[in-house]
Amino acid sequence: VWKALGRPDDPKGYGIAKPEQLPDGVAWDDKFAEGFALFAHSVGMPKGQAEKLLAWHTERMGEQAAGMREWAAGKVAEEQKALKEAYGGQLADAAASAQKAAIEHGLDAKFFDPTAAEFLGVEAFKVVAGLSQKLAAATREGSFGGAGGGSEASKAASVALGMLPNTELRTGGVT
Repeated sequence: VWKALGRPDDPKGYGIAKPEQLPDGVAWDDKFAEGFALFAHSVGMPKGQAEKLLAWHTERMGEQAAGMREWAAGKVAEEQKALKEAYGGQLADAAASAQKAAIEHGLDAKFFDPTAAEFLGVEAFKVVAGLSQKLAAATREGSFGGAGGGSEASKAASVALGMLPNTELRTGGVT
């Protein structure tokens, strides 16, 4: 009966393979394809229906990826606007100060570069930029941590940097 309806003899009979072209932002997943073939076979899905369902799913995934890119672009625009409102012409100086603080405390400077994909966001930027600028003004050398790095300012900076959100969670594992 299953064969007459078009179900292959086994899951490999669906012949599911990576398409020549995938929508932008969609990656092929061999484990998903294998699981889909197993499921399709278990419910008696004819090969033609499985092919159409997989093509539909791939198309929807492309639409979701496009939607996520659009959402991310909107968030970046919001953050850029908030930074310009908060810092105006001083944004470059604030960014340099925050990046210097990050480097001196073992963090990636990109976390505080508003143009980088790894940017931690406006609120983390404001905390570190504000702290680093205040500490720089308070030290004789004009550096973030002071001479020798063991100053009270440096200790306070380390505590403040340690209170930032988990960077792996915030950046999706990008370091």
